Amino acid sequence: MYSDKALVCESPHVWIPVEDVWVPKGQTVTVAGRNIAGMIYLGRRDGDDFTFEPCADSVIDPSLEAAENVFFDPSQKEEHFNYLRYHLFCTEERGEYLAWLTSDRSDTDCDEAYIRLYFYGLERRFFVDSPSSEEGRAIIAEVERLLKAYGDGYDFAQAKREMSEFLYTAYAVIQPPEEIQPRYEVIGKEKPTDIRVAIGYRMNTGRPLNADWSLSWYLTHRGGKLRVAALRVFPEFRALFGQLFEKKFPEGLSPLPSWTPLTPRYKAASKAFYVDLSDQFKHLDDIAWADPPPTEIGEMIQEATNALNKYSRFLGEFILGKETIEAHTLLPRSLWPLFPNTAVDELQNWAEKIIESGGFTPIEQVVSKVDGDERESISKRHITKAANTLALMSIGMVPDPRFELRGPKQKESVMLFRLPGPVTELQESSSKYFEALLGVLIGGFIAHADHRITKEENAALDAYIHSAPVTESERHRLLANLQWILAVPPTLAEFRRHLKKASPDALRKIGKFALCMAAMDGTIASVEVEALQKLYKAMGLQAENVYSDLHALSTQDGSKIILSAATKEQDPAIPCPDCSRPVVLDEQQIASLKTETAQVSALLGDIFEEEVTKDATTDSNDSTDTFDGLDARHSAFLRELLTRQHWGRSEYAALAERFQLMQEGALETLNEWSFERFEDILIDEDSDYRLNPEISMNLCP
Repeated sequence: MYSDKALVCESPHVWIPVEDVWVPKGQTVTVAGRNIAGMIYLGRRDGDDFTFEPCADSVIDPSLEAAENVFFDPSQKEEHFNYLRYHLFCTEERGEYLAWLTSDRSDTDCDEAYIRLYFYGLERRFFVDSPSSEEGRAIIAEVERLLKAYGDGYDFAQAKREMSEFLYTAYAVIQPPEEIQPRYEVIGKEKPTDIRVAIGYRMNTGRPLNADWSLSWYLTHRGGKLRVAALRVFPEFRALFGQLFEKKFPEGLSPLPSWTPLTPRYKAASKAFYVDLSDQFKHLDDIAWADPPPTEIGEMIQEATNALNKYSRFLGEFILGKETIEAHTLLPRSLWPLFPNTAVDELQNWAEKIIESGGFTPIEQVVSKVDGDERESISKRHITKAANTLALMSIGMVPDPRFELRGPKQKESVMLFRLPGPVTELQESSSKYFEALLGVLIGGFIAHADHRITKEENAALDAYIHSAPVTESERHRLLANLQWILAVPPTLAEFRRHLKKASPDALRKIGKFALCMAAMDGTIASVEVEALQKLYKAMGLQAENVYSDLHALSTQDGSKIILSAATKEQDPAIPCPDCSRPVVLDEQQIASLKTETAQVSALLGDIFEEEVTKDATTDSNDSTDTFDGLDARHSAFLRELLTRQHWGRSEYAALAERFQLMQEGALETLNEWSFERFEDILIDEDSDYRLNPEISMNLCP
């Protein structure tokens, strides 16, 4: 029997017979030869009762015939099937419905009408028969199960809406207000009763709303909705919103009372009854009449959604990509501890082991660890992605295309090192860092000239870095660059173009430093003089001045001063060598070197002023257009090089001779030109000559 206090009939024609019997959960009953495991009504129905009433009747009449063949053509269903009354179904429809009830009641191939009819029985039992609290919770659990099984299907949209609205009110009826949990999805036009009850309770008891309840309030107020980017990754969105909320409202949010009592009612989805719940909740305020949620809530929702846009878009394109490293790195860094990723942990552990063992590893291995697969060739995009990923883990890489003057080459080792903290956004290098890095590169270039690095040279470079006016993060990166440069000798082509961007003051400091590096170990070899001359020319200085500047390092009494002491605000301080070991400059050797170099320079000048041979002239004339920035001879030479990706040393030498070009000079010219245009070298020289495939593809017609 239903409760007189709760049930109000909308029409005198709608009535519920007393003799209907509820079969509880766990009790089996046989209908038309089928064993049904409870949670249904049984009763007698005569004739065409309720045929013209807009309500459903979930009662099963066991005296009616039901077909055994459940494969019934839906197009043959009669019009009265839409009234959802078992006793008005044809025998085939009854057979289908009973077959569904005997199953686990989760088959998505069934008709939505059967799910709804079954649900109407649960709805009636909960609100009309006043079941025990235990049974009421069991009914709620069954509706939740149905919603989970059928809620995502487009064909079950009406069932989803009806079951959701039932749960909104059932939660409020069965649970104390303080135990109701926040929800974020609203189906239908009415504000959910459970949310109205829970927030009304908090209004009246002075309990502030936390992040979850504030979000629930905002989304249920006037039907607020989240964007797809937030819905697709809702757990991450909810966590990020919570972090933003805690910063904005550390004490929670306390909405003002509305002073309007809550008067909810439940209108049955079956349209057979409605329930007035005003007496049960009249002591609570109604949020429907309260001030709207603060605008800051909406702003934080937008901020959290925007922060997850890339992550959500990635998962939208790659449904199974949530456990990948790339997906995890797209998450805001603050969410990393809340959403651990096994692949990221493995990458972190691998990188830490590399650092512990010295830091050096091939760039291909770094890229494959980040991408999760081996690649035959890697591009700047792959390297940048790897550097970005590692930086988020507080691990740096040099050379790093984002910060250094060049990125790593194919099959070249990079160095991993620890950063002071995670780099979550692309950071621009300061001008001081740029100048200091140039100094380290040039110091390494000079130090490597005699093919050995002395402890004095190493100490000088280290002191140069520690005295440079850069940030702590930049200093870490400079020190890592130093270790990499000591292992991988830099070439002039790598930084020649960057010297043009340096200020005159920076060039002055760099020039002094280069001279000091050459004299740091007490002797100056001819190869160091040659390196200094190349450097002077690259800086726009006269190469002949190298000798006079070297002589200026010595005083007449034989003592040696490299650079005077300086503060960080002035020139970087370079330590003086041991005064008991003055630098020895052999006057005869220097004069000999100077004369020899002058002769070589004159010889080269004569060669370049000569007319090219007929073959070379023909080759140049055949190509009237040149590569922008190259003369006709180097353009023709490059055009021939581009016909192949690999040249042996003898083949390259023969080609250079054909075009009357010096092998090393042509290599340096083309690589410098390539750096200007593509920020990478064109020709990689090792045991042979290989062209950079990415650059050569851009150059080929």
